Formats: sequence, structure tokens, C-alpha cells
Amino acid sequence: MKFQYLRSATVIVEAAGKRILMDPWLLDGEYYGAWAQWPPFDWDGADVKALDGIDYIYVSHIHPDHMSRETMKRLRKDVPVLIHGYAAPFLRKNIEAIGFEVRELPHNVETELAPGLRINILAADDCDPELCGRMMGCTLGAPKLGSTQIDSLCVVSDGRSTLVNTNDCPFAMAQQALGKVKSHYGDIDMLLVGYSGAGEYPQCFPDLGRQERELAEKKKRTEFLRQAECTVRALAPRYALPFAGQYTLCGRLAELDDNRGVPELDEARAHLAKAVPDTECIALNPGATFDVTSGEADAEYVPVDVAAKRAYRDTVLATRRLDYEADPAPSISELEALGREAMARFGAKRRELGIKPGPYLHVDLAPDRAIWAGQISDCIDFINPKFSEAQSSYVRLTTDPRLLMRLFKGPAHAHWNNACIGSHVQFRRYPDVYDRGLGHAMNWLHA
Repeated sequence: MKFQYLRSATVIVEAAGKRILMDPWLLDGEYYGAWAQWPPFDWDGADVKALDGIDYIYVSHIHPDHMSRETMKRLRKDVPVLIHGYAAPFLRKNIEAIGFEVRELPHNVETELAPGLRINILAADDCDPELCGRMMGCTLGAPKLGSTQIDSLCVVSDGRSTLVNTNDCPFAMAQQALGKVKSHYGDIDMLLVGYSGAGEYPQCFPDLGRQERELAEKKKRTEFLRQAECTVRALAPRYALPFAGQYTLCGRLAELDDNRGVPELDEARAHLAKAVPDTECIALNPGATFDVTSGEADAEYVPVDVAAKRAYRDTVLATRRLDYEADPAPSISELEALGREAMARFGAKRRELGIKPGPYLHVDLAPDRAIWAGQISDCIDFINPKFSEAQSSYVRLTTDPRLLMRLFKGPAHAHWNNACIGSHVQFRRYPDVYDRGLGHAMNWLHA
């Protein structure tokens, strides 16, 4: 068994004469133009040759740095796509809409892809949707909401070697699933483990002072390195590759790039090598291949040139336009009309899920105009944005009006989760504490 590292969470596993492409994201511009690769994938040169002869595609979940629609459009449509058999069909439907045949595999059941070659896909939360259709036990809103499953991990084995790919699965959620993997497979030869966290914090919180932001960045880096360390400890693999979540911000968002609290690959490798010395932590440059059986790479690793990466960001990526910047500017009346519908839907969903009263929600429509909703009531009104400061607790959202128009129109145009992950939304909140209920209900903040 061997695998080739392409970019971020995109790898090709080769075993028993078959090639499995995992979590394809090879084109810049995901998250509404915000995310880019470094170095960029060369579709007109040697890089694209790696995609020849792909037999299967595994997609762990729907986030566009794992299921990039634009990347998938460039792949052969006769290649079957393997996903977890989620209770909700949104991942399957999105992939089928591109033109692929999708095979939904049952939770924690090995599927033979070729003689001797098996894949096992597990929900990150170790939940079998056939039993209850819910995720993370009885999580927030689960009894009323139904399934909120989103992530999976996979195991590939060929009788000689076993590879585990945990992509974005947070350790706290995946711990039980990892225990089952370790119990069933015993010795793990190769672990592909994420070590970074996307999201809006702390780079999208302009009210944080410099010292507060630096502390938040350090805390975030430390937490995700700790999660990677815990995953390695749980599986005790022979080799581990830190990967996934590697991206650089584009356009006017490039100025936020250094404040994301995301470790560089070499920092992750050094941390894991020290924290879990019984596992050999490797690093690969894009395009390199590692033979799991022999423990050898086909190219010597060259550390990341951070200065060159930043220079590319500042001279190339920062000049790009974000997707919505080509949209016409919406009028205040258009935003107000859709905003009122969106706030009503948001409030109704909070009540439906039984979410406890939390902060007031304020969405800026213009520098002198905002819409706000009460904690759990139907109170919706238009205000001056500074009104937030008079509230005992609030969360205030600011984004480009053109993107806001898309967000208010609904998920077919833009989704709040992707906008936040893409660093498009600025947050001001008091107190500076994440309110899980409000964050969850934001998924329904659209007309």
C-alpha cells in the first residue's frame, strides 16, 4: 500500500491495484473565493497526471475543501463516489447533481472494493443513523431536528497494511469511533490526521486587542495540535502524516491570514514527534508518495518556505476578487425585506429546537442600519448598529452587503456556515463567549 499527497486533505491511496482519490479539493476559490492552495495545483502540467486511473473517490463530508464542486466537475463521472450512509441525503444529492454515481456505505461495515482490498467508513460520532438518525447522542436539538451528521473517517486495508484517514474529525467527537477502529484492526500502519481548525475565530473579531488576539491564536493552535496528538495516541500508528485544513486566504481577506491561529505543517510535525515519539511522524511535499509497506517516500521532504508562501499570498492571492464582488449592490429595501423574513425564520427555529434564551442577534445592513431579533421572541426591528452596545448580551454580524443578499436568499445562494469558515463575516459579541444555540440556529438565518 502507498499513498500520494496532493493538497490539504486530498490524497490518493493505492492498494491491490486500485486507486482511491480522497476528499478532492484542487482548485482555488472555495468558500466563495476565499480559500486557495499553496503551491497551486497545476492542471496544465505534471500535477494533473496523478488523477489518471482513479478507480474510486471517497468524500468524507460536504465542506468544500473536502468536496470541491469545481474540482469534482473536472473528474471522470464514471468513477463511483463512496460516502457514509448519512441519515440526511444532502451530501449524496450534491454529488449526484454533478453527475456521479454515489454509493452510500453503512456505518462501520467493511466493503470489499477488490480482492483483498476493503474500505470501512464510520460516522465521526460513531452513530449508526439506522438506529436513531441522530448525531452525537442527544445533542442540541437532535430529538426535534433529526440527523445533524456531517463528518466521517475511513479505514483502508489490503491484508498487509491498514491506513486510517480522520480528515477533519475532532477527537472529542471521534474518540469512540477511533476506539472501535483500534479494537478491530489492531496495528495501524498509517494515520492521516488533521491538525488545524478553520473558522472565523479569532481573525474575524475586530474588537479583540492585539494581545487578546495573539493569546486566542496561540490557544487555538495549541488546542488543535492537542487534538491531533490525542488521535495519534488513540490509534498508536506506525506512521502519522499531519494534513488537511491547509489553506491561504484570498482577496481583501488575505490581510486576516496571519491571524487565523493555524499551525504550519512543520510546527505540527515537530509537536507530534515530541509528544508521541513511538509513532514516526512524517511530512510530504505536494505530489510526493509514501510507501506504507516499506516506510519510504519517493522524495526528500523540503520544509515549508513560509516567506515565499506569504509573498505569493500578498502579490497574487490578495489581488483576486471574491465571488460575490461581481454582484450588483443590493438596495437597503431589498435587504430589509429579506432580512425580516430571515430573522423570523431564525427565531422560529430557535423556538422549535427549544434553544434557551441567549444573546440578541444583530445583522448590519449598512453602516447606519441594522436588523435585530430578541433573545427568543418575535421582536424584530431595524436599528442603528450602535444599539448593540446598549444590550446586556449580543452578537453582531457584519459582512459585505452583496454576500448578505446571497445569505438572506438561502443555502442555494450562500450558507452562513461556509461564509464564516471562509472568514467573510465579522463578529462583535458581548460577552466574548460562543453561544452554541445561536450559532446552530444561524443555519436558518435566511428567507
